[in-house]
Amino acid sequence: MIRGHANPRFGRTRSLAIIALLIAGWIGWDWYQSKNWMVWTYPVDGATDVPRDATIVAIWKGTRGNNLGMPIRYADNPEAHIPGVTGGSESGMSFQPEGQFAPGRKVIVTVEAGRRRHTFTFTTAEN
Repeated sequence: MIRGHANPRFGRTRSLAIIALLIAGWIGWDWYQSKNWMVWTYPVDGATDVPRDATIVAIWKGTRGNNLGMPIRYADNPEAHIPGVTGGSESGMSFQPEGQFAPGRKVIVTVEAGRRRHTFTFTTAEN
C-alpha cells in the first residue's frame, strides 16, 4: 500500500454498505406504503347487512395514475364478476352494481391502483 492512500477495500465495503442501507430503506418504505395507502372503504371490511343497492367506494392516499381496477365477486362464485358501473379518479374508485347485489351474499372487493392492491369483504342484507 502506498503511504497516504486509502485502502480500496474499505471504500468498496463502505459503498456496498451504503447501497444496502438505501435498498433496505426503500423496501421498508414500500412495505409501509403498501399497508397504509387505503384511507377508507364503504362498506368497511367485514360489514354485514349492507344495503343491496349500495355503492362501493374506496379512497386512497396520494395518486395512483391510470392503472386502476376494482373486480367485485361473490365469495361462493369467485370466477364470475358482478356486473355494474365502475368510476375512478387519481385518488379513489366507486362501483354501482347493475340492479342490486344478491341477498345475504358475501362480496369480495379487490381494489387495484398502480402497484397497490387492497381486498375487503362485506355481506349484503337478506332483503
